[in-house]
Amino acid sequence: MLGCWNIRGLNGSNKHKYVHDWVVKNNLKVISLLETKVLEDNMSAVEHGLNLHAWKFLSNGIDGTAARIIVGWDPGECDVQCIKMVQQLVSCKINFKQTNKCITASFVYGLHTPADRTSLWAEILMLSRVYQDQAWLLLGDFNATLKASDSKGGDVNWSGHKMEFGNCLTQAQLSPLPYKGL
Repeated sequence: MLGCWNIRGLNGSNKHKYVHDWVVKNNLKVISLLETKVLEDNMSAVEHGLNLHAWKFLSNGIDGTAARIIVGWDPGECDVQCIKMVQQLVSCKINFKQTNKCITASFVYGLHTPADRTSLWAEILMLSRVYQDQAWLLLGDFNATLKASDSKGGDVNWSGHKMEFGNCLTQAQLSPLPYKGL
């Protein structure tokens, strides 16, 4: 089982327990935590605080930038290999040991402005061609919605830039899956 959560900051120890409990309750083997704001020098303290014994982690926080995406996994259950890491996306090859099934998962935390997400849409389109004949899961917080009813608050006008996410998914021949949460 794989889970993804926009945690909105993971430096506080109170959030560590929430993540630990979420992993245990849902029997997760791979997790992606988004908008973590964890600096590279604080990563080991956060990993320890999560209390997920023997788990391994990787993040896209490098060269003094805070991690936007942290991926964690139970190495007794699966092997994870990072194959692509950029500011808004981390792609991993995941091999589940018990079933010997392999998938590629791309975890996304989109930047906040439409102009900054343009490179994300291009990256997704490129990856869709690379993974077109493989099991590929694309998940995360795109900071964009497919339709006006998908968001609460913010600008109620449906402007042209909001269509870019839907256009990207259409061109990449991807479709949304049912989800649980906000």
